[in-house]
Amino acid sequence: MNKPIRDAVSVIIKNDKGETLFALRNRNEDSFPLVWSLPSHFVKEGESFEQTVERVGHDKLGVSLKVIKLLNEGKAEREDFIIFMHDYLAEITYGAPHIVPENPYEEMKWEKPDTQLSNMKVMGDCCRLYKEYLHL
Repeated sequence: MNKPIRDAVSVIIKNDKGETLFALRNRNEDSFPLVWSLPSHFVKEGESFEQTVERVGHDKLGVSLKVIKLLNEGKAEREDFIIFMHDYLAEITYGAPHIVPENPYEEMKWEKPDTQLSNMKVMGDCCRLYKEYLHL
């Protein structure tokens, strides 16, 4: 049986110190609970990747985001589906990231990407692609 394919977008946001925003996934998540990740969302039917990036900003971070460019893409097989992950570099055009109501994140932090990604024992697909992009 062929597994369904699901597209997802993750967002790399950098501050002026060269740090990247990482989010701790909620303890109730089906995949990668309590694992540091990049802010991300599955793409809704009829939605562009850029629209998904904007939705990540609004729904999960409480900010407005603008896509800068696609950094990396890749696929992985999950138990029930195949995920196509798209890592986008984006910038905040309005607001400051914070935990918003119905936000699936436990906490957020700014961290140097090489430090964060090197210290992760468990890593989701978005961080794996970001680490690959950075050649770490």
